[in-house]
Amino acid sequence: MRDSGRSPVEAGGGGRNAVLAIALVVALGFSACLVAYTLRQRKPPIPADPGHLKSVEAPQCLSCHGPLGTQPRGRNHPLNDRCFNCHERT
Repeated sequence: MRDSGRSPVEAGGGGRNAVLAIALVVALGFSACLVAYTLRQRKPPIPADPGHLKSVEAPQCLSCHGPLGTQPRGRNHPLNDRCFNCHERT
């Protein structure tokens, strides 16, 4: 068998490096998109009217926005009861 004088990387390992480079670029692009999406998301504000200014804990919110309240949460609203994890004061 003849020795071509090339290193093992030059002899055929370049394809693996190209795949790794492409995977790295895809992962970095996905990460950048995820960060941009997260930074653009705004928390839904709590209205600044007198009825909402007194609400400081979830049970106060759920007295109106619970299933039996006067303004229950919509069907697409998450089913958690930690209002201030998502909503922010204006």
